[in-house]
Amino acid sequence: MKYALGINLRYAEYSSKDGGYCVYSVYGEDPNCDMFGSHISPFLGNVEGTFQEVLEYAANNMKRFYAWGGGGHIVPYKEKKENVEPIVLNKGKKLKLERKAKLKKLIQIDIDILIENIDNMDKDSIKKSLIEIKNKL
Repeated sequence: MKYALGINLRYAEYSSKDGGYCVYSVYGEDPNCDMFGSHISPFLGNVEGTFQEVLEYAANNMKRFYAWGGGGHIVPYKEKKENVEPIVLNKGKKLKLERKAKLKKLIQIDIDILIENIDNMDKDSIKKSLIEIKNKL
């Protein structure tokens, strides 16, 4: 498999955030390899997955990722470019992460409710509420 030169410099940084799972913007390599003329890095699309999955997808499936050998670049997107919906490489992983985020919010709500009402609760009710929260984990 081909890899873009220097792409591994950012791999550890990107893969440490949520296991590296997010939407990445993929840019092709500048086709002008010399110092003269105009230089561009064409936007190739948004791809959702781990950094490793996106890199493999770009290197093997996006025609303009390589132009003369150095390879394009991949960055987590801040805004979707050109209103392009991302290509989702692993829908199961995406759904699990979304479920985990929603569950985390629900647990935080339960904790907030417990804290709000703790003065009016006896020990058994507090213990029962804490066990219910623990079981959601």
